[in-house]
Amino acid sequence: MRAGRVRRRGAGLLAALLLGAAPLVPGAALAQGQPGPGLGRPVPSDRQQRAEERPDRLDPPQGGPGGERRMMLEQSIRRRFAEVVRNRLQLDNRQMQQLVDVNRKFEGRRRELNMRERDARQSLRGEVERDRQADNPRVATALQELLAIQKERAALLESEDKDLSSFLSPVQRAKYLALQEQLRRRVEEMRRRDAGGMDPMGGPPGGPPPGGPPGEPPGDR
Repeated sequence: MRAGRVRRRGAGLLAALLLGAAPLVPGAALAQGQPGPGLGRPVPSDRQQRAEERPDRLDPPQGGPGGERRMMLEQSIRRRFAEVVRNRLQLDNRQMQQLVDVNRKFEGRRRELNMRERDARQSLRGEVERDRQADNPRVATALQELLAIQKERAALLESEDKDLSSFLSPVQRAKYLALQEQLRRRVEEMRRRDAGGMDPMGGPPGGPPPGGPPGEPPGDR
């Protein structure tokens, strides 16, 4: 039971790190993962990648004071995701540095959108739970905010993809987008668990995450 509670708290901390205080793929994440342990090794086989390098399988470190555990988790996420990105995309040192630079460029904007989206969904969920007593104008405002955020995120992704196209092939960019989305979905799943089985908008579990299309999460099956 205790192990389950620790794991649950770790999952919530992971969600907070990735969707709250830090962007999904921060430039610092890639920068601190380079040239970290394992990044200089040969690219593993597809089977090894599937078994060992799923970015949605990030187990939080156990034990330790809250601040120390948070730091360990953040460092673990950064190293692991940087390693996955480098190996899956088969990037050389120059490409990796260019990717770091692009992520830093869009880091602040992505963080802002994530925080705005989180606040809007929390507000919307609170009103939906009130059912007939919900404040309709407030619900309408939250919905408009979510729609605006999706448009802004699409514009950000378009700008980011344009920069990435200067040093990544279309296949590499597609893989990178899939890794981002796969991690986003995993984090949203953990957030729903922490919210008692409800998604941030008050719906049933299993729905698509913010900004993501319905259906199965991308990645290996």
